[in-house]
Amino acid sequence: MPNLSVSCSPVIAPSVRQAFAPCATAGSRDGLWLSLFRVTLRIVLLLWVLFSDSQASQMQAQEGGDASRPASENATSSSKDPGSSPPLSITGKYLREPPSSEGERQSPGTVVPGPPPEVIQEEDGSLKIGLIHVDPVKKQVKIPAQVNMLTGPLEYFLVTEFGKRHEAMFLTHASPVHIQAGCLLLGWQPHVTKGLPSSEIRIEVEWAAEDGMRRKGLEEVITIGTHERPNVDEPNQPTGPDLMFVFAGSRMHRGRWIVNDEGSIISLMGDPYAIIDNAGYSRHYDDIYDPTEGVFSNETMPVSIVLSMEAMKEVP
Repeated sequence: MPNLSVSCSPVIAPSVRQAFAPCATAGSRDGLWLSLFRVTLRIVLLLWVLFSDSQASQMQAQEGGDASRPASENATSSSKDPGSSPPLSITGKYLREPPSSEGERQSPGTVVPGPPPEVIQEEDGSLKIGLIHVDPVKKQVKIPAQVNMLTGPLEYFLVTEFGKRHEAMFLTHASPVHIQAGCLLLGWQPHVTKGLPSSEIRIEVEWAAEDGMRRKGLEEVITIGTHERPNVDEPNQPTGPDLMFVFAGSRMHRGRWIVNDEGSIISLMGDPYAIIDNAGYSRHYDDIYDPTEGVFSNETMPVSIVLSMEAMKEVP
């Protein structure tokens, strides 16, 4: 019978030589096959361990960034990822780039604590909270703003700088928190439950013209068009006015105030997350509002949005 024994090379690492040790002692055909099976099994196990270690290392590198590069480079690389999407607000809408000043939203739903707003009492008895003025005698809140759109369809009357500027007529840099505080200081009742009384709000725009100060109501500076949408069931026939604005006070969601995300101060279409919401019949539509032509001359014209309570009404 020929000699079937195999001698392992001494240059192989001891652990590998140990794995092949049965090869040198096999003296029969059955013993040889058993030894080869054991060797094959150990090789498969060894390769599986090496492959698993390699996969784990790759996953750690992907999660923690390339260890051979500085952390700042890893952060820069990820921020420049062309496939990354802008942040989403709580309601699922894309947000603009967040402002960098304190007290405003830095990321969706997050407000960086800033110094408390300074409340200054003016000579006429009105209160200044941040950028807004609250008149306790006239029961008015005055918000500084500027014209944002002169043409094009509107969905919002007033938004903040991080709001939906592409569909808003006016823009303000005032804090939503200050606006909300001013409304509450005047005792306005926010609309919380359908059918219960809430504060109906009168909205006016005030600005300086060559011949003096001018003031017009919201219904004079926007135009409501005719809505036509074939093959779509329309809402119930109107039982009230086209426009009816109420103090909604925005809403909380999981401990976060949504207006800090979306910056919607006054909505023309129905938006319960706006501070002032349209509860009239026209709230069902988002494509019937346009700026009235010829009222304002340029898109950066400074104005003031004046809010005052008209009455307590039940909201349908």
